[in-house]
Amino acid sequence: MTDHNKICRSDAEIQPCTICGDLGIITHGSDSESIVFPEGLEFRNVEFSHVKSASTNGCLYCSFILTIIDQFYPDIPNCLIEQAIKEDPSQRAEYECKDTWSLFLKSGPQVILEIRSHESPPQVPGWPHWRQKHWIPSWRRELDIYGIPDSPCPLKYLPDIKADPASEECFAHAKGWVETCVREHEECRISATASSPRRLLDVKAGDGSEIILLETDGNIFPYAALSHCWGKRPLFKTETHNIDAQKAQIAWEKFPHTFQDAIIVTRGLNIRYLWIDALCIVQDDTADWEREAAKMCDVYQNAVVTIAGADSAGSHECFLKPRTEYLSKQLVFPSQIAGLPERFVKVRESLATIYPQSHITSDRISPISERAWCFQESLLATRYLAFERREMRWECRRQRDCECGAHNLAPYEKDSLNQTSLGAKASFVTSTKKADAEVLFRIWKDFVIKEYSRRDLTRVADLLPALSGVAASFRLNLQDEYLAGLWKKDLARQLCWILGKNRSNDPYPDVDASRGEVRAPSWSWASVRGDIAWHVRDAISAVNILEAKCIPTGQNELGTVGSGTLRLSGRAVQATLTVEENGFLDAWSEGLYSFRLADGREFCVANQPRMNGGEFGERHWKLSFWPDAYLRAESVVSASGKRDTVLTRCRPQDGQDGISGSVVIFLACEGAKKKNEHLFCCLVLAESAVVRGAYERIGYIFGGSYKDSRQVVDQSDQKMEVTVV
Repeated sequence: MTDHNKICRSDAEIQPCTICGDLGIITHGSDSESIVFPEGLEFRNVEFSHVKSASTNGCLYCSFILTIIDQFYPDIPNCLIEQAIKEDPSQRAEYECKDTWSLFLKSGPQVILEIRSHESPPQVPGWPHWRQKHWIPSWRRELDIYGIPDSPCPLKYLPDIKADPASEECFAHAKGWVETCVREHEECRISATASSPRRLLDVKAGDGSEIILLETDGNIFPYAALSHCWGKRPLFKTETHNIDAQKAQIAWEKFPHTFQDAIIVTRGLNIRYLWIDALCIVQDDTADWEREAAKMCDVYQNAVVTIAGADSAGSHECFLKPRTEYLSKQLVFPSQIAGLPERFVKVRESLATIYPQSHITSDRISPISERAWCFQESLLATRYLAFERREMRWECRRQRDCECGAHNLAPYEKDSLNQTSLGAKASFVTSTKKADAEVLFRIWKDFVIKEYSRRDLTRVADLLPALSGVAASFRLNLQDEYLAGLWKKDLARQLCWILGKNRSNDPYPDVDASRGEVRAPSWSWASVRGDIAWHVRDAISAVNILEAKCIPTGQNELGTVGSGTLRLSGRAVQATLTVEENGFLDAWSEGLYSFRLADGREFCVANQPRMNGGEFGERHWKLSFWPDAYLRAESVVSASGKRDTVLTRCRPQDGQDGISGSVVIFLACEGAKKKNEHLFCCLVLAESAVVRGAYERIGYIFGGSYKDSRQVVDQSDQKMEVTVV
């Protein structure tokens, strides 16, 4: 029996190891070495135990891999197994007998070694499916193996990460990005007449003098802008009582750490002026705040560069932190040829790859990536310089780069919406001035709102203002009317949003309209808080929109709204909705709801275990119902003077089970293609407890996988005209 782990040699050529492939390096003869890499990358997925076996049998490269793992993660396997055992000590033997590791090798000009824990659990009789699925923590790490100058190792050279992000070397690197972009990128060019914000900080770049708050008075100044997390601590800011003092002088010690670091970077880039929202907008002057917030699009687009304090969770934190823990290690690189001089490579954790699904690597997600205001700022910025925990990252409208060199000035793929880089999508959005409206509507729904809605806000009232700059950019391109987060020309499809994840534990739970906390009409996704999505793409309008309008409450017409009205005409079905059990995320995972139509037909939507168990028999149709919030019953006087019970949205703690109320199932969209001919999307409307004679949206129904699902709407010729608020 042939041992596939042994290295086979011939007179002409040393055959590569069948496990690691000699990391893509091919050696010829017995006294010389040439390096040939395949085009692209060669991928190998191998078991950790096989690497150990090949090392024992003489593979120098497999031994090198084991040395790397020992250098970087000597205790991780045992730690993970011990954690799993703590969850269920009875399964110690089952855990300890498993080979929990596999390796994923990517060979090319540089070698990437990915280490993974197995995701497949032991098959333990009697364990529920969810317990087996999560038997051990999912864990991944990537390591870059790369060459260094003046060493004969053939691997690609990558620049080292500097330990001090405030060093002259780092600032020189950043200035190189800025200067190249200003000099060579036509699409990033800022007009010479572009306006400056009303106020800027004069940081006196280079001369170390005191900092002042400057009124620009219509003059044009080149400036940097700061994108940052405010945090939960009291923030140093400009208010009516201190604005005059800050125009005279601001002492260095008054600035919180994030602002100090931003000033250091601005000076390091030889830029004299800096815009910080907390200091350049009068925070307790509503008129000033609304006026300046409405100009946010121009502030970030016209800045020479936007500096992102990505690793600072609040203004009290520094983002120019030492990065010693992420530095590379130098190791001897093996050779199959005797007598070759010793050569070295460097190994470090990959800085270009993020795995947000792993809780162990969640430290790689910057705090700024969770904030709603910062999302807008990153989209609007013409040039974006992020100081992250491990390195600097650069993005402009043409390209992206990073301090470690892994991105290698990669151009954006402007025809793709499935990129992982926020900057690539941002570039696509801001540079598609002649894009088809359908493409822009798709970007708005599938990227902008999907990403924005998952982010956090300190003030719930900022939900629409924090997106108004992006909306202004889209409106310029679309020439369309903006309606509290939706676009009028695509309104029928955009009404078909679903709330995928309710933020019931947030400080701003679902808004209860009957308590006067309206921030958007019920038909807008902005009326709820949670992860918003649209799962219908190939659909056409099935409704006649008679009127759609929103009334803004302040100077920013794309910001907060006081009210909104939607008048619809189309096919609808009246029904009684019974909330047997309130629930979220959606009706497929929690909750139980049933609908009884006026003709006596009844259908039920429930979680899948109940469906599969046949608990409801013929009552269940193949439909999905997404409630917009928990529901409760309220008693109201109808337009006819009759007292009725209506269903309204409410906070989770106020939800009521076992309640019923009248609703209207209103057809909004239906399938556009033959393969989707059974598809339909309906709004679930209930009489408003606030506006007599009007309706409010309380949920959404989707069907179409099965032909009989359309009975809900197809067997009714009823046409209705409704007003939704």
